[in-house]
Amino acid sequence: MEDDNTIDIVIGKLQKPERKTGSPLKVNRSTYTEISAESVKPILDKLMNDPTDVFVPSKGSGYTYRTLYCKINDALKWLMQNTDDPERSEYCLLRSQISIRAIEDPDNSGVLIYFKEGMRKLRQKSGDGRSLEFATTDSGKWRHDVIRWLKNAKDGDMFESGTLEEFLTEQDEAWILQTLAGIAPDAESVVKEKSFRIIR
Repeated sequence: MEDDNTIDIVIGKLQKPERKTGSPLKVNRSTYTEISAESVKPILDKLMNDPTDVFVPSKGSGYTYRTLYCKINDALKWLMQNTDDPERSEYCLLRSQISIRAIEDPDNSGVLIYFKEGMRKLRQKSGDGRSLEFATTDSGKWRHDVIRWLKNAKDGDMFESGTLEEFLTEQDEAWILQTLAGIAPDAESVVKEKSFRIIR
């Protein structure tokens, strides 16, 4: 079982192709294409299936960390705008849940993709230099669970959080109401000090 405090390092198919002789030197926004999106899609699908923050290193990919940052952002945008429902809605939900940051580091530059409210602080690299460590808040997991549940829940289904480790804040309650308003306007919620319930 993986350590919950380790950010996965993923590369997928992110390898810069060699430029063929005679190919045009100027390409308009080459990162916003189907081919570019397909190379990033495995990373995005991993995030949807496993709510673990990931670090995509630029080393070995042939891209600078800035280009890699643009490539990942444009790939997600392309998939949000050019795939059919319900997959499109999954990418839109993912975009609302994550933050993407370019990391410049002499030894390990790349792109960090992490779940909003799921990271309390970014600590220094671990001793082997292969991963970044982080601490998650309790809300990071249950917020992701709520989004995943709402995508498949039917009328009358109920989500129960169980007893949480941390007290729910006003911001947590506001997030629940805002999320329901955007995804399931007819759903009802009951929020207590350390638990909540949603009825679809």
